[in-house]
Amino acid sequence: MTKHVLITGVSSGIGGDALRLLHQKGYHIFGSVRKETDSKRITTAYPERFTPLVFDVQDHDAVIKASKLVYEQCDRLDGLINNAGVAVPGPLQFMSEADFEQQLDINLKAVRRITNVFLPLLGTKPDFKGKPGRIINISSISGLFNSPLNGAYSISKHGLESMTDIYRRELRRYGIKVMAIEPGP
Repeated sequence: MTKHVLITGVSSGIGGDALRLLHQKGYHIFGSVRKETDSKRITTAYPERFTPLVFDVQDHDAVIKASKLVYEQCDRLDGLINNAGVAVPGPLQFMSEADFEQQLDINLKAVRRITNVFLPLLGTKPDFKGKPGRIINISSISGLFNSPLNGAYSISKHGLESMTDIYRRELRRYGIKVMAIEPGP
């Protein structure tokens, strides 16, 4: 039986490496990218067991549209890796409201949106069969320690640490494990 994992932000970095590793282990990956060119490039590299999902994590309607493809192709997810993120550097004093909001929306609010859309496939639906999936949030050491000129990013990752703890406790009753990975520089 094929195992399915959804990873946000697979076009590069940690998301790209997670795609490569899990694909090597035989998983079918649903991977989000923002650009059609990235979708084509990755699909060429992984012609089997990869389904691209083209959406920006800030666009809830696009997330819902892409989720329909996932729900059509599988009845459960073994994992959700919330990896998509951005760092908007600069002193809080001079950061525009738009930049600050973008930082929080991508790194924190989008994680909640996406997680909630896929919770039924991870094990919250009443008739769910089998072993529940797990959620891995890619946080940061900056979610534990603050540094100047990195305030908005640290705030978003502190919030993600809290959200991870809350989901961990709230989803325990379903058997869904929730964890954070906290890479550093």
